[in-house]
Amino acid sequence: MNILLTLLTALLTLISAGLLLIEAVKRFEPGNSAVADGAVEKVLVIVPCRGNDISLQENLLSVLGQEFSPFDAIAVVDSEEDPALEHIRAAGMSFMVADACCERCSGKVRAITSAIEANPGYAIYVIADSDATFEQGWLARLVAPLADAGTGLSTSFPLFVPLGGFWSKVKMVWGFVGTSMMESTITRFGWGGSLAFRRGLLDGAGLASFREAVSDDSALTKLARESGGRIAYCGGTLVTVKSRETFGTFREWSNRQTALAIHNSRHLYGMGIGLYGSRLLLLVSSIILSAAVSPLYLLLLAPFALNLAKIYIRSGSRDPLLIPIFLAMDAMYMANLLRARRMRTISWRGREYSISADGL
Repeated sequence: MNILLTLLTALLTLISAGLLLIEAVKRFEPGNSAVADGAVEKVLVIVPCRGNDISLQENLLSVLGQEFSPFDAIAVVDSEEDPALEHIRAAGMSFMVADACCERCSGKVRAITSAIEANPGYAIYVIADSDATFEQGWLARLVAPLADAGTGLSTSFPLFVPLGGFWSKVKMVWGFVGTSMMESTITRFGWGGSLAFRRGLLDGAGLASFREAVSDDSALTKLARESGGRIAYCGGTLVTVKSRETFGTFREWSNRQTALAIHNSRHLYGMGIGLYGSRLLLLVSSIILSAAVSPLYLLLLAPFALNLAKIYIRSGSRDPLLIPIFLAMDAMYMANLLRARRMRTISWRGREYSISADGL
């Protein structure tokens, strides 16, 4: 019995130390350097729209109000009957109807492709989600890393702002895993709600590949990596997404996000199972052993205390409900991974798409 306890203690200590080490070796990108030699290249911000998002008009105005020059912005809708068009016109944003032809692409990929093909004269393209609000300075910071020829794309990640309800708070905490992934160059990816790239990324074969994708951010991340370009991350709360979730909408959203991630990059599934399985073992075992053997086992929970402190700082909240949500989050992530691995279709903005094991 003592031998088993010793071995378990050693294992838990290694896991705890490993989690702390992961936090210590994360590499950050400043994302706010000046554009090279003061030269500013023309930028087009593409905002795919479908239906009425929360605070849609405010979101569009936050794009148009960016103090950056020169840039243009265009919203893309499926048809002139789309209810988003009322808010687009009220905001004073230019718009077009998506007209690109593709067989299996998502509506968002079709919208982006249509905008690029109709507006080829820009050096840099930016994708901005219609459900996101962008802080002043967002565009300048997002575009700046592209001054480095070694940057394939530049991205940021949102803070999900709960407008009320338990599941909106769960989504906010769930979203912090994306922030954590962005902070490491190993797991960083392009988030399609706030993403910038040079025109050359979608020239020729790149555009042909992209126009058949379901997930725009997965496809662009893959193209950037294949071209040898690094992914720059602009940290800080530059983008916020307001959410009003029920259990059903959160479940659909979280499973879809996980399915898109692991179907595009298979190693993420194994990494996720290993990471969250280890965290669950550490959490449960340390609590049990602290009660049954010694309170000193609580020291092994230092990585959880650090992560929880980051959540409170980043969210700006003092809600005590975030503690139990955070403690249950690793189990939720595991459930997402197990469910998403079996998924072959996803629902997205009222449409259903097929996803394959070969990627998106």
